[in-house]
Amino acid sequence: MIEVMKVWQDKNAIMQIYPRSYYDSNGDGVGDLAGIREKLSYLKGDDSSLGVDAIWISPFYPSPMKDFGYDVANYTDVDPIFGSLEDLDALIADAHERGMAVMIDFVPNHSSNEHKWFKAALENPDSPERDYYIFRDAAPDGSAPNNWLSVFGGSAWELDERSGQYYLHSFLPEQPDLNWSNPELRSHMQDYIRFWFDRGADGLRVDAIRWMAKDPEFRDDPPNENFKDGQDPYNKLRHVYSRYSKELDDYLRSITEVAREYKDRLIVFEDHLDEITPVADQIRRMFNVDNTLSAAFNFQAMHIPFSTWEFAEMVERYQSALPDGALPFYCFSNHDESRVATRFGQTEARMLTVLQLMLPGIPVLYYGQEIGMTDTYIEPGLVRDPFELRVPGKGLGRDPQRTPMQWNASSNAGFSSSDETWLPINDNYSEVNVENQLSDSRSALFITKQLLSLRSKYAELRNADNYRREYCDESVFSFSRSCGIESFLTICNFSDNPVDYSLPYDGLDWSVLISAQGCDYSISDKITIQPKDGVVLKFSRFIADII
Repeated sequence: MIEVMKVWQDKNAIMQIYPRSYYDSNGDGVGDLAGIREKLSYLKGDDSSLGVDAIWISPFYPSPMKDFGYDVANYTDVDPIFGSLEDLDALIADAHERGMAVMIDFVPNHSSNEHKWFKAALENPDSPERDYYIFRDAAPDGSAPNNWLSVFGGSAWELDERSGQYYLHSFLPEQPDLNWSNPELRSHMQDYIRFWFDRGADGLRVDAIRWMAKDPEFRDDPPNENFKDGQDPYNKLRHVYSRYSKELDDYLRSITEVAREYKDRLIVFEDHLDEITPVADQIRRMFNVDNTLSAAFNFQAMHIPFSTWEFAEMVERYQSALPDGALPFYCFSNHDESRVATRFGQTEARMLTVLQLMLPGIPVLYYGQEIGMTDTYIEPGLVRDPFELRVPGKGLGRDPQRTPMQWNASSNAGFSSSDETWLPINDNYSEVNVENQLSDSRSALFITKQLLSLRSKYAELRNADNYRREYCDESVFSFSRSCGIESFLTICNFSDNPVDYSLPYDGLDWSVLISAQGCDYSISDKITIQPKDGVVLKFSRFIADII
């Protein structure tokens, strides 16, 4: 295993925590850092805890909250709504005492327009800070410098009326893009990383990296010939020049260089794949930045249909593209995408939990995924997400998957004592909550705990390799993992009907360890897998020589 993973290679799973929605410790309707600390025992404590041993905390920086913390006004502090630096220090110290690692979000592509740099850039076009951002002269007709689009709708350019130039914002106008070609800017951002590592952060999740590097010639993006009416308007263009230029590799290495100054710090890049560059090339590029201490999330499972072939090929494509020694990070949902149980259903979500947690590397769970939380309908008057407000009617809003954690059946699902929470609680909280599922052997929470307990006992299950696809057809996807003396076979039945599965390797003793649906199974030379079930079987040691 590569050197940086001394802290990370033995981790069962990472839990992504959206701090606004995890637990409100002070009754103001918004989650906070003290609330996360209060709930650490649920994640890792005694034998009844979930068994998660790492957390990733979404942004908590001072921010005007135009994009809820992804518009950073100060990279070295905590927004008062979440608490203080002392609260974060206490959270990290408590997590470390429990053997938990803490990863924080780092937002390098853009700052808030309220950051001191951008204020200086607007105040004085001759200031050094002006070049920390991307300002360009208008086109001859006075319009924007080129046709680049904002992810959140409309042009990616905003006019600075005082100077007559435009500045680039790949997201909101309140999120001006930083100019990573400026060495002073890079140096400042490196110092910010050191600030958090010095305070004990064990890793960084690096946001929206693809946009950090743009075409130096600022050429127009070509039209997307496959665009159809009703789709996200951002997809009208093929984003060939507005992101992902060759300079990106150097910018990312300037981040990993800082991590190399410390012991066992991990960098994980956020990068959604596109259709322009071959998938394998994109995966290799992210891991080849420095795969001794950095990696990239695999988000492909959030964008494929419920199909054996789609999931099997997603895994095969990713595993085969990984450089030697690289550690995979499989994500099935996050703060930007609809929840698994909403996309596919509660039953299907439990099966996919078995699949995700038996795959190589470190699984990344999104808070509430472990209990099967679903998206919440948000009344138009309660919408908070700028994406939905700027591009209404397209179903692009992210509020539904960011609603408060459902702890119990009490008022506000046990999330807050406030009369009003920042987003509404899902109506299903009285049934779908942690307390209800703790003693239910068929629940999503029970299954997740079983899987994490199994992963904790076998280091090989947490490694990057020893994965072998065993079988795939229109109904069943199965794979095996060799773990020394014992090995494991995972079988997922995606169909609506029972499926007879012939067990490989005659003459072995088989036992069923986990069933996503809580089914009881008998085994001979075959096993009949029930509909939408994910089953983990254990078998004997010498098979490791075969697989």
